[in-house]
Amino acid sequence: NYKKSHKIILSLEVISREFFFLSGIVLIAFDKFVAYAIIILFIREIIFAILFKLIMKRLKEKKLLLLSLIYDIIWPVIAGILFLQSRIAPKSPKWK
Repeated sequence: NYKKSHKIILSLEVISREFFFLSGIVLIAFDKFVAYAIIILFIREIIFAILFKLIMKRLKEKKLLLLSLIYDIIWPVIAGILFLQSRIAPKSPKWK
């Protein structure tokens, strides 16, 4: 079980990433600052890839870089769906 403060911090990270990607998509879709949006999204992914590559090297892992880039983009969507599902679905009975 996480403390309430940790739950908030974890939620804010996912929400901020969702807004970041969403704002980039909106800027590109409405043809406003397309070059800037693409450059900023690309720079973010490069920074993420560099950091993840360093982590992979330290953990002696291979072949995770491409999957991590895909997962990084898809995770906010998955987290949002899971959050909504947990709010909509009825609570299961707890063990006594």
